[in-house]
Amino acid sequence: MRQNLLAFAIALAVHALVPWNAIVAQEEVEYNLCDSLHPYNPDSDCNGYINFNDLTAFLANWNTNFQPDTALLALQDPDPTNELQWLLLEDDTLRLMMPDSTVFSSIYIGGADGANGLSAYELWLDAGNAGSLEDFLMSLVGADGQDGAPGQDGAPGQDGAPGQDGADGASAYETWIGAGNSGTEADFLASLIGADGADGPQGADGADGLSAFQIWMAQGNTGNEADFLASLIGADGADGAPGPQGETGPQGETGPQGETGPQGETG
Repeated sequence: MRQNLLAFAIALAVHALVPWNAIVAQEEVEYNLCDSLHPYNPDSDCNGYINFNDLTAFLANWNTNFQPDTALLALQDPDPTNELQWLLLEDDTLRLMMPDSTVFSSIYIGGADGANGLSAYELWLDAGNAGSLEDFLMSLVGADGQDGAPGQDGAPGQDGAPGQDGADGASAYETWIGAGNSGTEADFLASLIGADGADGPQGADGADGLSAFQIWMAQGNTGNEADFLASLIGADGADGAPGPQGETGPQGETGPQGETGPQGETG
């Protein structure tokens, strides 16, 4: 009985999903054509009201194949305010409400509580399994699924705050002293100079270079070596400026007596 009432309540709830006043035809028809609506007429007794008798007629179509006509037809109701608007469930009572919030009809859907059903664990045992409640719970854990594809790399994080400066390291001289050496920094620097290496082997003689005459000929000149040597003598330079007046030389020695000249003519 309780299951029948529950099916009835579900049917009413499904039917109430569409407002009663929303079932409006595309074309108005005469009131006397209400019986022609197929497969379901909300006003099954064609009295101009949707009441409890209409709801029971709807249940006769429950769980049947439904193919609507090409157009939904509605009754010409001179007073559309009397159409049902919604269902209201209060405790164990289902009420059919009017647009003005008045109760059109009510039905009690409560009943005595049924016997408690079997728990999931009990159903598991009835299915032929054996074990404790923990065994049943462990049976619900399936095998591990395959690993999913790797996700995309996240965006780079922000740079962290700069770290504190580390302690100063030992200098090269301090490291040298720490290795067991002794001396001044000059001694340390001198220790970095290694001994002279041995001389390498004598290299092979290079190819003979061109002579000056051959280089002169390669520059486009012609002639023999004498012409080449003559080309090395430049033109005479311009006369230099006169030098300063030299100092007066010393008095020369007296010369010897000259011979007596011939006698002159008598005047």
